[in-house]
This record gives sequence, structure tokens and C-alpha cells, in this order.
Amino acid sequence: MYSFFNVQSPRTTVARLAGGLLGLMAVTSGFGQTNTVPSYPGETLRPQVPEVPVTPARDRLAQMGIYTFFSYTGTGLWTPEGGREPGATYNGVFVNALDADLEKAFGLDGWKFDSVALFFHGRIQSRDKVGDYLFTNNDGLDAGLRLWEINLTKTVGDLSVRFGQFAPVSEFMSGDYAGIFTNSNFSLFGPFVSNVDGAFRINLLSFSIPSPGVRVLYKPSTGWYAGAGIWDGNPDPTFGDPGTGAQNLNRSGIRWSFNNGAFLMSEIGYRPPPTAGSTVKPSVYKVGALYNTEEQTDWTGRQVKGDWGLYAAMNQVLIAEYNKDKTTHQALGLSLRAAVLPKDRNFYDYYFDGGLGYIGLFPNRPLDVLALGFSYAHVSSDAVKRLRSFGTPASSPYEGAYELTYRWNVRPTLTVQPTIKFSDNPHAPNAYGDAFTYGLRTTIIF
Repeated sequence: MYSFFNVQSPRTTVARLAGGLLGLMAVTSGFGQTNTVPSYPGETLRPQVPEVPVTPARDRLAQMGIYTFFSYTGTGLWTPEGGREPGATYNGVFVNALDADLEKAFGLDGWKFDSVALFFHGRIQSRDKVGDYLFTNNDGLDAGLRLWEINLTKTVGDLSVRFGQFAPVSEFMSGDYAGIFTNSNFSLFGPFVSNVDGAFRINLLSFSIPSPGVRVLYKPSTGWYAGAGIWDGNPDPTFGDPGTGAQNLNRSGIRWSFNNGAFLMSEIGYRPPPTAGSTVKPSVYKVGALYNTEEQTDWTGRQVKGDWGLYAAMNQVLIAEYNKDKTTHQALGLSLRAAVLPKDRNFYDYYFDGGLGYIGLFPNRPLDVLALGFSYAHVSSDAVKRLRSFGTPASSPYEGAYELTYRWNVRPTLTVQPTIKFSDNPHAPNAYGDAFTYGLRTTIIF
């Protein structure tokens, strides 16, 4: 088997997408590497996903440094009451990815190539039933085939440069243990990817939708790192228009425009370097900023220059139990994140979320994960005033999302994940009724 979670191998696009698609893009790992047991609990808490079966053809390609990946993730969700209307939906996504070590394949020192194509089908529970802005499912987009990512990475010592089409969410602001959740806001960060429709545009949309860009990352062995990037300021100006799909203008993912300003992100963080056999509970702390240069319209109708946000994240292992060889047997991890944005031009002005994940809770199930998450998104007072000026009640100043989930690793190529979600004030400030949603997700690797 080729492992997606070899902690000593480089990050790849494929690993970020496996087992949850949009929700796992923040996961870092290796693809096409020899499977190893994590030597410290922080890595064990990363979401475990199925492994790629070895075939003669795959093995020959792997020897050349070329790795292929095919998967299908299907999610069924049912909301018995509350929300926009009761009901159930099913959606699925096929992933076809290619990852190449160009140094091994063609002798290009330090170069790597990533590409991912996605095919979505089915209906979206948030839009059709729940009506929440924090998006109940993180693997649902409008039906169709998309080129999601295609890019090159050049690494020289502690410095790497990535350029091509990819999403900033795959590089920054990740809650390292949050990929287990199926709600979009936990993985993609609520204030920047909310399912806001109509006139409530997402000014920082570039955070979650792939677009042309360049990222520079400096990651020395001391544990400190710093990164920055620049992308197209708005990859889909029609996003959220009433009656249109989520990606109406750029449904195929191959429309590359540079006429909508620039989207910039930077982040600095510290992750103690892992030591084989160490019993020190690892952690990572990060802070960052993002800025969109495109001119925006505030809630009073005035034109204002740009938009920005600040964020911080913490991931900490709280409990870890070890085998005789000092590898992790069980571990409990905590993830916390928060962000602030100017209230005069954003739908949300502050946000925070958190989650607990426990791997190996039950005997003989060392890779299963039990997780509980919560989030809170505060609606800007300026947005509420604007809505009330139109006669909208706008009585609920926040939206919350909660999720309890368990990922069962049935076999190396299959995971099954039941989940229970609660939407608090969905569609706030003009909220629908609170809603429980029950779901089941399955991921298969071919």
C-alpha cells in the first residue's frame, strides 16, 4: 500500500483531497511513500484515510516517481425537521489525481507536479434543505467536471515555491486535526467560505476556490515556519448570484482571469520538531493575515478599498498513550481557531471554532477516530442594520454549527463515517428553525 499519512514525506495535493475532498485539503501528508507508523501523537491524530491499492501498473509508475489516485466519496444527509425544509439529499464526488516526483521521473532536482480533477454529482443539503450559511457538507458543489488543481513546486533546502492553480486553504489557516469533520466551516474556516447568497457576496472567496497563484514557504528545521502567497482576487465574480450555481462563471475550473484584483495571505507558526520515540505532547501555533485588493462595497453602499482578515489557530495533543516501542497507541487532540474581519464590509465580523479528536478509543481499532466540533459565526451589526432597513426581521445575530462524528476504517481501501450535526440559527440573522442533520459518508479508493 502507498500511505497517505507518512509523516516524513512531503505534502501533496492528493493527500489533502482523499477521504473528504474539501474538508481534508488542510491535511498535510505524503502520497506514494512507504507506510510508516507515526512516532508522535500529533501526527496520529491526522485524519486516517484509505490507502491506494498496489497494482503492477501502479508499481511501475511509482518506480518512475509517478503516482495515480482514484477515489469516490458519497455522502447521504437527512434533516427531519427545521432548516429551510425537511428532507434528504445525496451527493458524491469522484477524484482523479496525478502526483509526480519530477526529480525521480526526469532528473529535475527539487521539482514536484500535482494535478487533481473532480466530478461532482447530486444535490447539496445546505442549499436545498438546511439553508445554513456554514454549509452542512464539505464535499458538495454543483454537478460537473472540474480541474481543481494543477501546479508545480520547487524546493531548495528550507525554501519552497509553489505556482499554478490551487486554493489558499490548502496552504494556510488549517486546523491540523479538523479534517475529520464533514461540515465545511471546520475545514475551510467559516467566515471566508460561508454559503451566503444573493447580495451578500463573499469578499474573500479566493480563500476556498482554486485560482492561479504563487506561494513561498520557508520551513527550517527549528520548528518555525513562514509563508506567503498571492492569487487571483476573485475567481468567480458571479458566485452567489440568485438562481445560479456556486461556481457559475468558472464551473470547469479552467477560466483564468487576472482582472479582479489580488488576494494575499501570509502566515507564521511554530511546530516543535518531532523526535523519534519522544513522549512530549506536540503542538502547533499559527497566526496570519489575508487581504483582497479589489474594491468592495460596504453595507451603506459606499465604495471602500479592499478587505482584510486576521486569524490565529492552535492545535495541541492533550493525552497520549504509547506502545512499548514509543509509538502512539491512543491520543486526544484539541484544535482551536479564531478570526476577525471589518464589520462594515463583511457578513461575519468574528468567528471561532474548536474540536476534539480521539484516535484509538476502542481496542483493536487503532485508526478509528471519534470527534466533536463546535463553531460560532457572529453576523456583523452593520449587515443586520442593512437587512432591517429592507424590512427583514434579522433577529438572530449569530449562526452556530456542531458535529459529532466517528470515522471507521473498515479496511485499507474503505472508510465509513456516520455523523450527527446541529445547526443553531441556520440562515441567521433571518434564521430558520434549528435543525439536526444525520448523515453517512463513505470513501472508497480504487
